[in-house]
Amino acid sequence: MTTAPFGRLSNGRAIAYRPDDDHTFVVCGPADHVLHPVRAVLGAVLNDGHTAHLIDLPGKGKEMTFAAKHLASTATDIDDAKATIDIVFTEVAERRQHGIPAGAPDVYLTILGVESLLVDNSVDSAAVTSMKHGIAVNLGYIGVVGYDYGVHLILTAESDDQLHRFPGAPFQSLTAHMDGADASVHDGIEDVAFEPAHPNPDVLREALETFRPI
Repeated sequence: MTTAPFGRLSNGRAIAYRPDDDHTFVVCGPADHVLHPVRAVLGAVLNDGHTAHLIDLPGKGKEMTFAAKHLASTATDIDDAKATIDIVFTEVAERRQHGIPAGAPDVYLTILGVESLLVDNSVDSAAVTSMKHGIAVNLGYIGVVGYDYGVHLILTAESDDQLHRFPGAPFQSLTAHMDGADASVHDGIEDVAFEPAHPNPDVLREALETFRPI
């Protein structure tokens, strides 16, 4: 199972996301602060040969271009986001019904700015509101059921309060809180301060380009 480092304690020990312990990796804080740990985790996931989808409505995928060639899909509008979530939802349902195929990679759904998928009554039309309600239900199903079938979530949000609007939330997750140079991670027991990883996208890209699955 993948171990994805995203920061370091003051004593030098790596802080890592391990999907076998926590199904969902959540990074909360301002958009420009949450990207570093997500880059680190997504790079590790892809380098280990797993399948990853990206949804990024606010940033249009611009901050994750290092992984563009290696992502199964990238969605930058609400229609494509729904299609991607439907694909992952179907994957969970099929694995639940038929079992995980032998040798199948884990599947990761990365959503940057997940609050962009929540209903905004001030601007959303009736059609978009209906679509977002369906998205919330399916994403909730992935978050609750996917853990047992090798399907995981990587989410960013301004605040973890926003995640509670998805059915089934809070999911079994490791939550990192980013506030400027300060960061903490909650492991279900206590908050631990850490120094976030700042991986160079060019280095990540080079690692992915040279990676060859066994």
